[in-house]
Amino acid sequence: MPELPEVETVRRGLADLIEGRSFKSIQLNRKDIRFPMRDGLGDVARGQTVTHVGRRGKYMIIELDGAKRLLIHLGMSGRLILGADVMADELFYQKQQINPRHNHVIMTFNDAAVIYNDPRRFGMVDLLDPDGGHYLLAHLGPEPLANEFDGHWLAQRLRFSKTSIKEKLLDQNLVAGIGNIYASESLHLAGINPKRKAGNIALARLVNLAEAIRNTLQRAIEAGGSSLKDYRGVRGAPGYFQHQFNVYDRAGEMCRSCGKDNIRKIQQSGRASYYCAACQR
Repeated sequence: MPELPEVETVRRGLADLIEGRSFKSIQLNRKDIRFPMRDGLGDVARGQTVTHVGRRGKYMIIELDGAKRLLIHLGMSGRLILGADVMADELFYQKQQINPRHNHVIMTFNDAAVIYNDPRRFGMVDLLDPDGGHYLLAHLGPEPLANEFDGHWLAQRLRFSKTSIKEKLLDQNLVAGIGNIYASESLHLAGINPKRKAGNIALARLVNLAEAIRNTLQRAIEAGGSSLKDYRGVRGAPGYFQHQFNVYDRAGEMCRSCGKDNIRKIQQSGRASYYCAACQR
């Protein structure tokens, strides 16, 4: 599933194309994706101008001048494809290995289009509530790149927790946008074993962890995210951060920090965790 860097990369590409443009139509090719399509979704944006494309955790938010806002989540295999010219470009679909049968939502402008394609249908396109809220956003933790997220904040929230630090970082109520890849990479950079109980980590190490998270996410955004299977940017380009992985998906290989063949893979709550047994304690 795309994590914060992948979603931020897509958000930036989407913003470059549609901010300042007016919607012509929203074509819904299914009654549901992950959830049933909300009544009126296909009509709500017609004629309205996009004022901003934002992000909250792993969700994108399209703000309109009529005070309406669209919420987009890519799920596991969802992609946004930009450009009116690709809708009928069979060669593009062949190169990108995309089946146009999964073009579930098509948002058109006078001279542009945004296509939401999702084979597994775990993503969604929805409206925010009239007050600007949505139940999927209601309990998200702070953005890990925001000033409010730091080691002191982590210490306060993790105090007395007996859950492993890796599992806590995947809790979107604690911090929004971090998934399996960047939790493993951040813990390695901070030198913290993913099995360590979150409540037993000293403040100084949590300060280092918060900085490691920020550093890892920023480097991943600069690299366009990580492409392991389904993820591609809005123009079809893959991300390149997977070439910088220190531990993720590298079990049995040499650690780039200590030079020893100590990268291990374990299961935590059904998810794979990777770490260096020598560097992380």
